[in-house]
Amino acid sequence: MAKTEGFYSLVCDRCNTQTYAAQGSPIDQNWKNAGHTNADGSVSTRFLCPDCFKAFRAMAQAQDAAYNSFMAGADNADAV
Repeated sequence: MAKTEGFYSLVCDRCNTQTYAAQGSPIDQNWKNAGHTNADGSVSTRFLCPDCFKAFRAMAQAQDAAYNSFMAGADNADAV
């Protein structure tokens, strides 16, 4: 049996899903770091599985829309 090196244990910081993947494989490349800037300006980064990253992107797009509305001068709290 051949020995294959270069595998990673991937664990999602949100749902705790775990898998193993070869370095550079499609599985490895589908796991992403997601960053968020907190209200105090600090940045937090988490490592997410493909399903959680998809949910993160949807949430981030909604937050982008709220930010753009705020920057456009929306002063109604319900619009933000």
